[in-house]
Amino acid sequence: MVFNILYYHDLILQKIDTAKMHAKLFASLKPGGTCVIVNHKAQDGSGTQDIQAQHRMDVQIIRDQLHAAGFKLAEESNILAHPEDDRTWMVFTSGKRGTTDRALFIFRKPE
Repeated sequence: MVFNILYYHDLILQKIDTAKMHAKLFASLKPGGTCVIVNHKAQDGSGTQDIQAQHRMDVQIIRDQLHAAGFKLAEESNILAHPEDDRTWMVFTSGKRGTTDRALFIFRKPE
């Protein structure tokens, strides 16, 4: 099992070759292996434009990148949702920290 909690956007910010990283993760997991990702949500369709200023990204990028690596989405949960978050502020904003609208994905390596 692999966890990436509130850090996926930093991979992009730090210019990590996520395709290469995902290929290595995929190869290292046994069939049925799990990859869990939690990340702060940016506005839908915003791509990566908010990573630097807000530490958020469009979570569709996560879906697309993990699918491209061969993972299958097993579950997407709203358990970490905060619908009152308009997804426009920096995640470290005083008084708001810990209240971001977050995505929770569980991907699996096919059996």
